Amino acid sequence: MTKLAYGALWLFVFSVPWERIIVLPGVSIISRAAGALALGLALLSTVVTAKVRRWHVFHVLGLLFLAWAGIALLALHIQGVPQKYWTYVQLFLVLWMVWEIAPQAARLRGLLVAYLCGSYVAALGTIFVFRREMHQLNRFSAGGADPNDLAMTLALAMPVAWYLALTYQKPLLRWICRGFLPVGLVAIGLTGSRGGMLATMVGLTIIPLTMTKLSPGRMAAAVVVLGLSGALAVAFVPQSLVDRFASTGHEVEDMRLGGRFKLWVAGVHVFATRPLLGVGTS
Repeated sequence: MTKLAYGALWLFVFSVPWERIIVLPGVSIISRAAGALALGLALLSTVVTAKVRRWHVFHVLGLLFLAWAGIALLALHIQGVPQKYWTYVQLFLVLWMVWEIAPQAARLRGLLVAYLCGSYVAALGTIFVFRREMHQLNRFSAGGADPNDLAMTLALAMPVAWYLALTYQKPLLRWICRGFLPVGLVAIGLTGSRGGMLATMVGLTIIPLTMTKLSPGRMAAAVVVLGLSGALAVAFVPQSLVDRFASTGHEVEDMRLGGRFKLWVAGVHVFATRPLLGVGTS
């Protein structure tokens, strides 16, 4: 039963990066179905085995946050339960499923592989959209997803790909993992997301931080992959998007960044007036 639950969880993690490619009206059907199946099997597995792993302090903090957000909703007399709060609930359930179903390092690594494979689907889908509609769109994303959200999703996969390339011993698996770096970088560039590109740069700091653990052969391979990634990004990303990325420095200096600085400043002011309950989950 636990293996079935793990398989459903693997499918759910795999579907997350490309959930917008196959949707019903307003619903990401693949990820919703896979998530519901994984949760049901995880609960059934827990009942059958009559075993529950002891929680870490992180899980307790997550549950306390969930409870506090609910208390804030009641205190502010907000009508109905906002969608954002249900998202918090779903994230906590995913956290619990991973903890309960994947206690071994091999299973955790398998979930990272699932996320990387799903990111491959999303990245290649974005490149396909670019090739098909390069003259109709200014920014590109698979399945009509928000380009900024997609870029962040792919940015998370960059350090995952590098970590897995360091972990696996078989050359074919290592190169499949490394191969996501150029594919993902091109796809992130095509989204035109400046925030996503900054997140990618942060994620890629894993490479210089782990260089000392590489053999001369693997280090040479890493240099080749990074060089290829940069070359492909320059070759494929349209000049209009390159100019958009180049404006990031000026946007930060002028404290604009697409209007985000105003939102952040407003958030700080609101926090100062209501530091405990805030204004509710929206």
